[in-house]
Amino acid sequence: MNVKKLLGVALCSVFSMTLAISASSTFHDSNFANSVASKSAVNQKSEYSPDDFLGSVALDRDDFTVDINSVTTTSSTAKSAKIEFNSVRLTGYGTSKKTVYVVIDDENFSGDPSDPSLDISLTKPYYFSGYTIEIADITASANLVIPEQMTYGSIFVIQNTKIVANALSFNAEEGYTPKITSLTIPDGITDIDAGAIVNVPDSVTIYCEAASKPIGWSDSWTDANNVVWGYELTDTQNSLLSQATGSNIKTDYEDATTYILGYIYETKASTWYCPSCQKTYTNDEIGPNHLCPEDGSALIEIPDVRPAMNYPLVVSYTINTSNGGTRDVCEALPITYADESNINPYNSVTSSSYSRDFDIILNDGETVDFSSFVFYNIFKSTTTVVTGKDSTGVDKEFNYIIPDLTTSYSSIAKKRFASEIDIKDIIDYKFTGVTTFGDYTMVSMNVDKVMPSYYETAMASTVASNQLKIDSGVYRIRYAFYDISNSKYRIAYDDDNNSSTADVEKEMSISTPLSVIVLEHNTGNQLSFLIKNSEVGQKFSADKLRRFEFVSLTINIHLWDNTNQNIVSRTACSIHFSEIDVMPSRTSHPQVFSISLFLLIFNIIYLLAFAGGSVGLFFFEKEKYKNDEFRRVKPKQFVERAAVFYVGSAIVLFTILSIIFRFGIFDNSIATTNPIDWFVVIAGIISIVLIGYFVKYLVTVIRVAKQRKLTYKLKLNEDIADDGTN
Repeated sequence: MNVKKLLGVALCSVFSMTLAISASSTFHDSNFANSVASKSAVNQKSEYSPDDFLGSVALDRDDFTVDINSVTTTSSTAKSAKIEFNSVRLTGYGTSKKTVYVVIDDENFSGDPSDPSLDISLTKPYYFSGYTIEIADITASANLVIPEQMTYGSIFVIQNTKIVANALSFNAEEGYTPKITSLTIPDGITDIDAGAIVNVPDSVTIYCEAASKPIGWSDSWTDANNVVWGYELTDTQNSLLSQATGSNIKTDYEDATTYILGYIYETKASTWYCPSCQKTYTNDEIGPNHLCPEDGSALIEIPDVRPAMNYPLVVSYTINTSNGGTRDVCEALPITYADESNINPYNSVTSSSYSRDFDIILNDGETVDFSSFVFYNIFKSTTTVVTGKDSTGVDKEFNYIIPDLTTSYSSIAKKRFASEIDIKDIIDYKFTGVTTFGDYTMVSMNVDKVMPSYYETAMASTVASNQLKIDSGVYRIRYAFYDISNSKYRIAYDDDNNSSTADVEKEMSISTPLSVIVLEHNTGNQLSFLIKNSEVGQKFSADKLRRFEFVSLTINIHLWDNTNQNIVSRTACSIHFSEIDVMPSRTSHPQVFSISLFLLIFNIIYLLAFAGGSVGLFFFEKEKYKNDEFRRVKPKQFVERAAVFYVGSAIVLFTILSIIFRFGIFDNSIATTNPIDWFVVIAGIISIVLIGYFVKYLVTVIRVAKQRKLTYKLKLNEDIADDGTN
């Protein structure tokens, strides 16, 4: 192979690598944090006074509840509370197949399903009386049994004794075939209102366990023609008299009261509805003639009747200070409101409940009085009807769910947790080091699972029911960091590099397509977090780092099916923490391992070693082949060949080291672009080309050597044949 040609390829490769390094230094990846704000600005929450509200009226817990379910802590100054809001009036608890919904009707029921004052020892659940509010005519209920009991976990049991009016009204349209073929009513149902089961077709039979109509049943409880009295239930039907309810909860009944948490809205321009394609458009999406952009039909204008208001959900609470005093805090609870395209741009407690993790940052020596929490700007929901009209006079009514702003309600939160959950009860972690490469810094920590785990206590019944599969290895308890995209980095660094404390604090949002980090091992899980120095601050560098925190961490623990490679349903529990100190606060510079510096030093050492070896090889070959006119060493040719081999081998070694670093100490745990990826790809391609040229060159050298030996052997044979001895 032409040595100059190979040298040219090698030099081009070096030039390409130089461009790659330059691109890596200036490349701005949109996956990295693009929102940087000082901690003081982030934590600077608007202050409110309860006197400034619309006029708060305290809500009774029979209608609405606010509960502090749990409190987690990572340090004495960082806590997080899980707040749950419940709209409890006329909440229907459904069977697993969503065929029957039962409502609690008991003066002893506080509206709090997990009230600590109840006996929730798992051996004696609390009993409430209730009634059937809905019976569904769906496919899954062909032969339907009305349950006498509905069990909510191990916490309480609803004793169903009544069926109210309009619980089941069959479709009266001609030709309709009901899904229910028979309905069985047990003895436990002592009362049935008039018109409870109506429009019953002749194809449906109602079986009653009672020998005759009980006194508590209205004479007009049903219009069915086929009613059988004195029916004896089968074993299967008896087993259905007590059923469990879980997530099948409804509150969309006519008399139900639902609430809206805060109201932040800015009145928008009218929207436009197309009756033919049943889509809604904004002014920007339609032309001046107000015609549908899809089919050209006339659009109906829908004016925005929702008032512009700014009433966020507000919480007030008391903090006990280190000097024995108190300070009151009143701030907006950070709730994510829906965007303007949603017809209901605020959080409403309508289905069952709404929960939110609320992070609390304290000063040293302070504690929180969790009995002092009060929430303001809670509104009852109401519906308003808007009539739209197009140019042809077509009318259409639209229903808007809006808050009733005539009254602002408040609710005192009830403390439901017995003790705080410390993160050290779940995971153990420690800072392991800082690594840099170009304009990027990697902060790493080691995470171990704490065994026996918090999960085995919190989910004791789940673990017990799956213990055999856990012991056999079919299932395993798996930990994962969840919802990473809603977390942040908090970085404190010494801006002037002269002090022992941090001058600047920054918070950086995390943008990632994958919001889960799985802890695959019980011990030794290495987690690394990558940041771009220039996005932290123009003066930031890894050696100035004083503290690195991961803000808003949710740990999800669940059973993992090793066979099917999925999470076992209904086995997960999540715990939220306000922050964890990946690198605790320090007064001195951290020890930083610079990959760039390592590669530079490695290259210098390799260059010196290669140069020394080349010089030695030069003199060795020069002496060895000084009398061989065909293999005599030519200095210029030797230098060119040595340079080519140096560049080629250096690039190959660089590729190997890049791969080692990429999947070793610079392996980012959060899915974002790693700057070393560029080098691995580019250097890898160049290395493959160079290795190909080297193999080709090596084959040529071997072929030439073989040919030389063959020629030399033939020459010896000729000399033997012509020496005159034969």
